[in-house]
Amino acid sequence: MNNSPVPVLHDAAACKFYTDDGAYLLYSRESDILRIEHVFVPDHLRGQSLAAHLVKQAVAYSDSIGTKVRPICSYAKAFLERSPELHKSIVAPSPPGTPQSDIAGQT
Repeated sequence: MNNSPVPVLHDAAACKFYTDDGAYLLYSRESDILRIEHVFVPDHLRGQSLAAHLVKQAVAYSDSIGTKVRPICSYAKAFLERSPELHKSIVAPSPPGTPQSDIAGQT
């Protein structure tokens, strides 16, 4: 599942996908929905599509546990909109007025 040049690890207890170099994706669970809350990639890892890989890892995990994905962070929303092969795994983003996270340091 991990095709990135940088190994991606998963800490289910912390609801986090991450690399040893400091990139991470935070998610939360809401019954049968996995909410992608925040994606961060440090400057030295940008340009390697690592943010996209983190989102794909989260979607694959969501599929494996039988949940759908709700993208909350702006990067996850944009990436998933551009990825029709992942649309079957997505539910609509949170309604307007819901507090939302944003990406910090996208690739």
